[in-house]
Amino acid sequence: MAVSNLHQMESILTLTRTSDGRNRDRRFNLFDLLSEPAQNAFSRAAKTRVLQDGQVVYHQDEPGQEMFRIVSGEIRLFFHHPDGRQLLFTTYKSGECFGLLSFLVGLPSQYGAEAYGEVTLQVLGQRQYQMLRAQHPIFHDAVVELLCRHIRGLTTFVVDARLDDFTQSLARRLLESARLDADGRHVVHQSQAELSLLFGVSRQTINKTLKQFEERGLVEVEYGAVVLTNIKGLRRARRRSMP
Repeated sequence: MAVSNLHQMESILTLTRTSDGRNRDRRFNLFDLLSEPAQNAFSRAAKTRVLQDGQVVYHQDEPGQEMFRIVSGEIRLFFHHPDGRQLLFTTYKSGECFGLLSFLVGLPSQYGAEAYGEVTLQVLGQRQYQMLRAQHPIFHDAVVELLCRHIRGLTTFVVDARLDDFTQSLARRLLESARLDADGRHVVHQSQAELSLLFGVSRQTINKTLKQFEERGLVEVEYGAVVLTNIKGLRRARRRSMP
């Protein structure tokens, strides 16, 4: 299956310093943009919803009637093509908000959202949103800033998708997704099947490229994870295609 540049959107969000060497803010964390009184008002106004693994938050093409903030867990957005193919569009983690665009403009969502593991959400409807907007002007400003960050991320994605080959895209994804584990290793906790959904390519393509990385001493592949063993080398692979 060929790479689908239009839909291989990858998450560029992290909560800590990432292995690509850049300090990233918690880009979609609403509370980072709110005053403490506004944070407390949001928590009081929002309803709590607990989801189990695989449970749907909303379906693709469903009108956006609520916005969501993740208290704990992870949410994944999927695009379902009419021909039956499915692509993992992006992921959101604890503290981050999603569903904003369809919620604010009243259009159907382009993607479906579902829980990955157990997830706790704060859910805000239109009435609560308007109330918070009236009581705390900073709230609306923060939501607009989040949308601008979404758009910036999409712009970066489109440029990279046009100019990078798959090897560079995978190297970037690994660098941006890696987290330090208890042993101080940089680890990406995504299986090859999940990476294939993310990029819209076959597992064989993912496996082949990761093996190339392994042969170069850049990574070690474990069950359900990839360990980054040569950060500098992977950054070089990010900047230019490997032979």
